[in-house]
Amino acid sequence: QCGMLFHLTDSKRMLASVDKMTEAGNEVKFGPKANDNFVQNIASGKKIPLKKRHGVYVMEVFFIDGAKRISGEIIIDSGAAECVMPRSMLPNLETLAAKAGVRFAAADGAEIGNYGRKMINFQPNDFSTRA
Repeated sequence: QCGMLFHLTDSKRMLASVDKMTEAGNEVKFGPKANDNFVQNIASGKKIPLKKRHGVYVMEVFFIDGAKRISGEIIIDSGAAECVMPRSMLPNLETLAAKAGVRFAAADGAEIGNYGRKMINFQPNDFSTRA
């Protein structure tokens, strides 16, 4: 099981910051072949494959919501400074206070809201270990 802290915003999709992922001890790799795209935890060696879909890299996961597992995806975003998600997503999970002074902008420069944070626990659809 994995976990990441996401900011609740007006974003349309869940975006995970490559910067935040590498700070947490992961390597993120993008390459020309399907098996070249993955997130690997440096300490454990576990790899999560990424799929390229419509020009973006996606991690297919099951979100953990109490006893429920909800199928979904997280877009791996090398341009994002923070991990963000739609504020209406996974409504049963606890909402933490917004981080003071943090502002967000969409790709077009428009400001988007900052409505709090959620710790998102998930299981990748496919885990592998070092060869």
